[in-house]
Amino acid sequence: MEILSSPNAPDLLTNHEVLTLLSLKSPSLTPFQSSCHTYLTSLPSPTSPSNLLQNLSHPSLSLENSEILQLINLMPDNIPLLNVILPEVEERFEEGVEGILEIVEKEKKKK
Repeated sequence: MEILSSPNAPDLLTNHEVLTLLSLKSPSLTPFQSSCHTYLTSLPSPTSPSNLLQNLSHPSLSLENSEILQLINLMPDNIPLLNVILPEVEERFEEGVEGILEIVEKEKKKK
C-alpha cells in the first residue's frame, strides 16, 4: 500500500504499518478497512519490520525499496516465491539468493 505524500515520491508502507494504522482507527472501520484488517491479520508478519528492513537494506544486496517492501510483506521461504518478488533473481544474486532467504527465515523464527 502507498500513501501519496507527493505526486513525485509516494511513501510505501509495510503490511504491519497499514495494520497499525487500521488498528488506531478502530472501531469505526469502513467495510473495506475491515476487510483489509481481516486479511492483514491472517498473514505472517515479522516481529520487527524495522529489524528486517535494516537487514534487507544492506548495500551488498542492492535491493530497491519496493523489493524490500515486498520481501517484508510476503516473507518468502523458497526460491520460486523469491523469483516472483525479485525479477531476474538468479542473475542478480548469484550467491545471495540463499542469503536473502536466510535473513527472512531468521525473522520468522523470532516469532
